[in-house]
Amino acid sequence: MSNYRPTFLNEEVLTECLRSEEGSCKVICFEIEPVLPETLNFASIILRVRAQYRKDGEVNAREISLIVKVPPEKECLNWGDTMCRKEHNFYSIIVPHFSKYFDVSIFPKSYPISVPTVVVLEDLCVSNYKEKTRFDQLDFNHCKLFFEAAARMHAASIVMVETVPNIIDVYGTEGNVQKDEHPQMKKLFSSLISIGARSLADLFRNNADYKDVVEFLDDIADNIWSLIIAAEISTKCLKSFVQRDCYGANMMFRYDNFGKVESIKIIDFQIYSYLPAVIDIINFVWRSADNDVRENHLDELYKIYCDNLNKSLSEFESSKSITLDELKEQLNIFSPWVLYMICFYLPYGQAKHPIPFRTLLDSSVENPQKCYDLVRGMIAESPTVFPSILKHLRDQGVMESIRKHYL
Repeated sequence: MSNYRPTFLNEEVLTECLRSEEGSCKVICFEIEPVLPETLNFASIILRVRAQYRKDGEVNAREISLIVKVPPEKECLNWGDTMCRKEHNFYSIIVPHFSKYFDVSIFPKSYPISVPTVVVLEDLCVSNYKEKTRFDQLDFNHCKLFFEAAARMHAASIVMVETVPNIIDVYGTEGNVQKDEHPQMKKLFSSLISIGARSLADLFRNNADYKDVVEFLDDIADNIWSLIIAAEISTKCLKSFVQRDCYGANMMFRYDNFGKVESIKIIDFQIYSYLPAVIDIINFVWRSADNDVRENHLDELYKIYCDNLNKSLSEFESSKSITLDELKEQLNIFSPWVLYMICFYLPYGQAKHPIPFRTLLDSSVENPQKCYDLVRGMIAESPTVFPSILKHLRDQGVMESIRKHYL
């Protein structure tokens, strides 16, 4: 992987990318290095490209660092090409629409490229944005920035769909689980979620403090996927474009001279979809918010979200709005998605030694015992995360909501 170089990527292609920002110029040479280890690449390979270029009339060369995302060589269920096209459309089509309504600086700047499965972005590290790892649990100040940014993005997309209703169909942005065109995906994901639930239950089975949580997981382990689908069918939730993979590793933050976080960039839009807005909130809270936030600050963050969403909708001259009580009810309706986060995403995301995702998916059906052992091992690597997560599953009313709405 360290020597990987896409065949299409050359000086001419990079020159064409830069001309939208730099005018008449020519790339002289460039170097490529991987951003992530191979085990952490899923639907794309992320490369850092450092290029030297010269503008017309200048003697000295300039330098620029870019992030280039390309489809993987070995695709998982043939998703890579589709997801990369989707992200290409997001930056080339959706973001320009967004820019009519709000400051799109919450996204990285993109550069045009004629290859429809490739995305070229600014390297945010150059602007002193810092990456968060898969393990990082974010404090209130980081979470506040996300809730404010998500509210603006959701509001703009609500108005955009009102004014350009065919944009959902034209650019393939509707993404309901029950309508997904990959039957194999449904089978694999359903199996992996069930294995995750059973792994969690078994690890805490002998702890009396978690007796009710373990019994709950035992009862629903084989039916979580159907609960997720049942939640999606609900027509009571406010829909918007959702990033759908909101957690710390898909965000970058910049800090002031005193170490206080001051701005956010949301990255990775390969699976963005037109779905209930609360999906982004659930993703973020249960994968990235720290214990203090989940225990003490959720109502405050939910209010921040509602206030910013309603303010933006009003500025965009939309008649839509949402109250705090309505948001909480919609979160309750989508409570099965909390299990989706905890049983499916979190074990992989928190693993100190992650297993290739394709290995997990394939083994979940072909060799469930192997998959169980792998997932249980990943959970055991995160002794400080899952005890509090399962406690909050009970204390934040998720179990009660699922029982009330679905059992």
